[in-house]
Amino acid sequence: RGIQISGAHTFGSVVRAYGFLKDLEGAWEAWSEMRARRIVPTSITMGCMVEALVSNGDVEAGLRLIHELAADEKTKPLLNAIVYCSVLKGFCHLKRFDRVWSVSKEMKELNLKFS
Repeated sequence: RGIQISGAHTFGSVVRAYGFLKDLEGAWEAWSEMRARRIVPTSITMGCMVEALVSNGDVEAGLRLIHELAADEKTKPLLNAIVYCSVLKGFCHLKRFDRVWSVSKEMKELNLKFS
């Protein structure tokens, strides 16, 4: 949208801003541009995108994104409990306790500690 961005941290801020504005299309555009430029997201950038999805009601999309990132050898080591906890919080708000338990089990299998 006319802004030149070159780093993962700045992309994270842009994604977070779009999420706050409830503009998921803008958040996805920024995320897709970052990935198209082969900029590896930081754990914070990942958290910003997952939180944008979850806070705008698409908790399943947040979990799908986590799974995509876990399948990529460059981003897998950057996933942490904070990113997963955004999804847990979203499922709790939806009273989807079956999903809370399945995600917490997944975290335990990955040896991620709750924070």
